[in-house]
Amino acid sequence: MFRCLLFVTFIILTIKADCQETTLSKRLVYNANKIKQINAVESDVNAYFKNNAAQFGLSKYDKLVSSNSRKNRNGTTVKKYRQYYKNLNVIGGTYILHTKGNQIEKGSGSLWPFIDIEVEPKLSFDDVIQDCEVQLKKALTLTQNIYNPNTIDFQFENEGLCIIDKSYPDFSGDYRLVYQVSATSPDKSDPINEEVYLDASDGRLITHFSHIHIHQVPGVVKTSYYGEREVIIDSIAPDEYLLQDLSRGLGVITLDEDLDVYEHDQKYWDLTNENLDEVSGDLHYGASAFYDMMLDRFEWSGIDGDGGELISVAHAGGKFLVNAYWDGRRARFGNGDCDRYKPLVTLDIVGHEFAHGITDYTSDLIYSRESGALNESFSDIFGKALEYYYDYDNFTWLIGDQIRRHEEVNFIRSMVDPRDRSDPKFYKGIHWASGSGDNYGVHTNSGVLNHWFYLLVEGGIGTNEVGEPYQVFPIGMDDAIEIAFTMQSSYLTENSNYFDALYASIESSKDLFGDFSFQEESVINAWKAVGLYPGINNLFVKLELPKEVYTACPSETVYPECYISNIGRENIPAGTEFVLILEASGTNKVFEDLVLDEEFEVGDSIFYTFQEPFGKSLINNGFFDISIEVKNVISALSEVRGDYISSDVEGVDIELVSIDLYNRDPCLSSDIDLFRYRIDNKGCRSIEIGDSIFFEIKTDKGDLDFGIRMFFELEPGESTLSSRGVNAISPDFPSDIKSYSVILVHKDDDFEENNFYEDDIVEVFPIERGYSENFEGEDQSHLYVLNSSDFYNGDTILKYRGNNMLGIYGQQDHSFYRNCENDIDFFEQYFFETRIEYCVDASEMTEPIFEFNAVMFLNEDEESLLTNHTYSSMLRVEYADISSQLIYDQPEGSLINHKVALPENYSGELQIVIVTLTKDGIFENEDITKDRDLVLIDDIKLYEKKDDKRTYTEGGYVIYPNPVKDVLRFSNSSNQKIFDIVIHNTIGQLIYKQNGITNQDWISTDVLSSGLYFISFIEDDEIVDTSKFFVAE
Repeated sequence: MFRCLLFVTFIILTIKADCQETTLSKRLVYNANKIKQINAVESDVNAYFKNNAAQFGLSKYDKLVSSNSRKNRNGTTVKKYRQYYKNLNVIGGTYILHTKGNQIEKGSGSLWPFIDIEVEPKLSFDDVIQDCEVQLKKALTLTQNIYNPNTIDFQFENEGLCIIDKSYPDFSGDYRLVYQVSATSPDKSDPINEEVYLDASDGRLITHFSHIHIHQVPGVVKTSYYGEREVIIDSIAPDEYLLQDLSRGLGVITLDEDLDVYEHDQKYWDLTNENLDEVSGDLHYGASAFYDMMLDRFEWSGIDGDGGELISVAHAGGKFLVNAYWDGRRARFGNGDCDRYKPLVTLDIVGHEFAHGITDYTSDLIYSRESGALNESFSDIFGKALEYYYDYDNFTWLIGDQIRRHEEVNFIRSMVDPRDRSDPKFYKGIHWASGSGDNYGVHTNSGVLNHWFYLLVEGGIGTNEVGEPYQVFPIGMDDAIEIAFTMQSSYLTENSNYFDALYASIESSKDLFGDFSFQEESVINAWKAVGLYPGINNLFVKLELPKEVYTACPSETVYPECYISNIGRENIPAGTEFVLILEASGTNKVFEDLVLDEEFEVGDSIFYTFQEPFGKSLINNGFFDISIEVKNVISALSEVRGDYISSDVEGVDIELVSIDLYNRDPCLSSDIDLFRYRIDNKGCRSIEIGDSIFFEIKTDKGDLDFGIRMFFELEPGESTLSSRGVNAISPDFPSDIKSYSVILVHKDDDFEENNFYEDDIVEVFPIERGYSENFEGEDQSHLYVLNSSDFYNGDTILKYRGNNMLGIYGQQDHSFYRNCENDIDFFEQYFFETRIEYCVDASEMTEPIFEFNAVMFLNEDEESLLTNHTYSSMLRVEYADISSQLIYDQPEGSLINHKVALPENYSGELQIVIVTLTKDGIFENEDITKDRDLVLIDDIKLYEKKDDKRTYTEGGYVIYPNPVKDVLRFSNSSNQKIFDIVIHNTIGQLIYKQNGITNQDWISTDVLSSGLYFISFIEDDEIVDTSKFFVAE
């Protein structure tokens, strides 16, 4: 343990960026959403802002422009103003004025002070957009918005220049001129709709926020959850109706997955079918109910308050998706899955998604950190209110309660006790999410406001997480939802946090019910139950890191640092004692005391450097936490996390980890069309924005050199994986490459031993007429590709009853699958399949046949866990967007023949797709037991149907080859036929007997000498067919 005592004085910090000075003392005037009561009578809005310009830190270049207004039921007009600087929008600059008659009563919001920057961009939009995709994929992966960034294709749209604080939604005073860019992706199952801000001076991504919030005539719709419901539909012709209601504002419109309005030939809508189109009735009814609730209770029409369309989209993400979301314009709803959740179209979920749209037009809370948690919670609140008013008999405080297929399935969230789903019910308490995932915990940390609202409606008595008793008297849903809507529409702005919500709710209760009302008392007591109360942030400090990653070269000593900022409402007196705690996994804690020797004013910051450096006894590599404890009654955002990376390399060391050259459609072309590389920074210095990295590529068909420009900083310990089309690199990229090597060059990299990479192109040759693979003799693995997850599946060539076969088996003792009842659903919901991939060239074949034999085994230990235990080994053939019949439930151990007729002259990809779930034990020689899910594949053929010389007898039997040298095969034309065989020689002696054969089998001629034999096929103890065959020497 280390402890030192320091007395510090305050300093004004200066941060330089692009030669523009900003100071953290600007915090003194940053308003931070405090609600300002206005005592003097003021009637002129322009005069109000002009008279308070100095207090707000506004210059002659700033102006406030009215964006919208609405009138509350208490007669107060609420007007919202946007901040502009030199005619450019200042992101997050919003101020709200409450007026009654000619008098301005109060104001609240966030205005960004002392902006002083040039508004001419150094780079054009075309310049900065070049590496936007790489930066955005990296950022979205960090916040876990996407998990496989290489599958996302972005579309970018320039929305113009604007001003933003570099730390937005937090305040730093370091303003940047940025391009505001809309980034979207058309992928329905993994949608992207991001607002991206790119620095106009160097192209760096400053920040990003998601718009995806992850969720006429009378007619009657039959719904999945609510029986038959009356709705309004649109009659466009006799016996032709659309599921749209144009009597409610600009419309309540229900679309299918192709964004077409649902059509029907009668006023009674029963669209029940295997595609689950009946969910359209739930959506139309739910959206209509939401429109009515908002209009009746809040005089809010449509999505935007001005009648804007409420658009629902069914079947989001295809057949199965356990999600619903607001995409910035429409609410999209998934079908659930096959074993846990039904379609996500209940009233609480429909209301939740449309409430995100309402938020866009009221507070516009950004979808990140605490403001994002408030955003999520308000959607839960309005979704539950919709269920309360329109389905009271089934109302609960559980989000997603009705979509569960059975009781063992978890609900999504609980407002009664959020901790039941590992969400917090207390501010900064148990289960509070502090990491970057889920947009910094928007779905998790919403639990606090959810529980507050539940207590406000229902009341409650108890002791909170810090042992303080509370008693909340219920005010009911009607009053509580009025308060919630007033908070949204009249007080909160884009970057509001929980403290802002606390004060906004108190002011809203006063607006609606007067000062010192019963409702105001319950509002305050409900906040106390979840850990907040008026004045909690009067004395309030916040920790911040000057940078998230610290790096050190071997010759350097680096000390941890942090800012301590007074973001409260009062000055902190001299003599206050702080304890700063530095901790990392596996090391001692370091405690250092700090005592204020003068008053710590609101808005000021202290820059603190620890006395104990990184390394030594503290930490070598990894994350570290800094927390603060205050010995007086002061609250704190008390923990920040950073990373420390040390390197054995002095200077710059870039490792070329891999260079992959791809052909995305190898069946159609041998040319490379995709270049993907990964580089790691192994040194102790960053690879800076603007640095150039060069690749010297040598191939067997020619050489090529090219360079890339770094549009983001690659810090020590970081990696980047990037893909580019080869046409973007050079139109002269060599074609028909078989092998290549690459050298990476950077001007400052002196460690060249890890800058080299070489590989061969995986080339797939087409199979043609006459192709045959029995996994004996000549290696033909160049004619197919095995595509599999090594973690979940194994593959090997093994002998089964003396015959070589390709074996595919489950690799884990437990697999991850959706336990669907339907076989095709089970197969398609499993994402760890093995694929045997072929390129087929049947361009001159009129009736091409693809044929193979399969043997299946099942892991009996997994049987009790599956809906149908035969699903654990399955396969089918896929080609040209066509799928063969699903193959499973074969008699275990039996060799079954399968034929797939391909289209005439077919050329293209063909895959045998195999699902094997689990295994116990390992393969040992020829010991095949029932402790694994296993599929054996053999005798794969491609032939013209007329080339098949096998002649079946009247009973459907065939033997081949005849004469035979090694293995005699016999089969029946029916895959389900069960039969026995006996073999006699020419003098009637019984030579061989086998019982219980399904479809086909084989015997080795090792048991037969050369000569003539007779084989008889027996069904139900009667000989039904006899053939002769000759064994050659």
